Amino acid sequence: MDKTAMPAPSRIWDTSDVPAGEAFDYYRGAMCEVFSPVVPTVEHEARARFHARVEATITGAGYVNRVQSTTHRVARTAREIARGNVDWHYLFYDPRGRGIIHQNGAEVAVRRGDIVVFSGAHPFALAHVRDPRLSVFSFMVPGAFLRQRLSGEGPMKPETVSDHPVFGALIRDCVRLLTGEPGKLASAARAVMFDTLFELVGLALAPRPQEEAVESPSRALFTLVSNHLEREFRDPDLGAARLASRHGITPRYVHKLFERHGDGRTLSDRLRDHRLAWAAEQIRTPAGRHATVAEIAFAAGFSDLSQFYRAFRRRYGTPPGRFRAS
Repeated sequence: MDKTAMPAPSRIWDTSDVPAGEAFDYYRGAMCEVFSPVVPTVEHEARARFHARVEATITGAGYVNRVQSTTHRVARTAREIARGNVDWHYLFYDPRGRGIIHQNGAEVAVRRGDIVVFSGAHPFALAHVRDPRLSVFSFMVPGAFLRQRLSGEGPMKPETVSDHPVFGALIRDCVRLLTGEPGKLASAARAVMFDTLFELVGLALAPRPQEEAVESPSRALFTLVSNHLEREFRDPDLGAARLASRHGITPRYVHKLFERHGDGRTLSDRLRDHRLAWAAEQIRTPAGRHATVAEIAFAAGFSDLSQFYRAFRRRYGTPPGRFRAS
């Protein structure tokens, strides 16, 4: 079973053309079953007038979904989980705050503006209350994408991430941009914003020592930027301009973040250190012996071979070739 594959391309499901009385069955069978296996239920008297429209848009590593429909409840049981082909995590946003999520013995009442993350790999129930119609958003991302940003397996129960003291405001801003006026963001910008949103969710879910002081917004942004650098340092084009574009700030501010929070190392220092450490590991291990030193240097992200040799000798006290022989 493929737990990382993406579902069908972006599309819209709408019951407008379905005969009266059959709309709910279409929603349950054709919409819920095909896209994200869940079991919807609705009050008996609402079946005859049921209507639903689901817009599912591929964005970044996952999907942004908008659901407008007659109010109903949704559950995901062990049966649907076993049949699903993707291990999803959900980020739920109800602008009016009319939802209640149950999972693994926990209950979270969604208030106005709350953003709640929960796992699709565990049974859950989501009830919408009070209004006859609902308009909500859910963000779906493969579980592996979120777990890469965590030290554990991810949330086992619903967690409200929009009230995190450091990352909550940034999470809310990302969600507002992604659910705002269509066309306001270009598709490439939306993809970056979507992935940044789940970077922030991962940071919000990470445990923090109780005695740790609340971080400033700039410290939180520095964490995002430095995490990106640690993952992508082998990209020879990675630098202040690329990081700035990725995180919606200016190149000058990227440098300021490293001056303020970078333990005395500049952005260039960190890039060089990551690349040197990776290259040294490749040179010293048997798995890297099939590659030349030059090939390893370029694969590490260096674009100037003489610069690599000078930096390597300063760091390790010997040229790369002698380092390999020793």
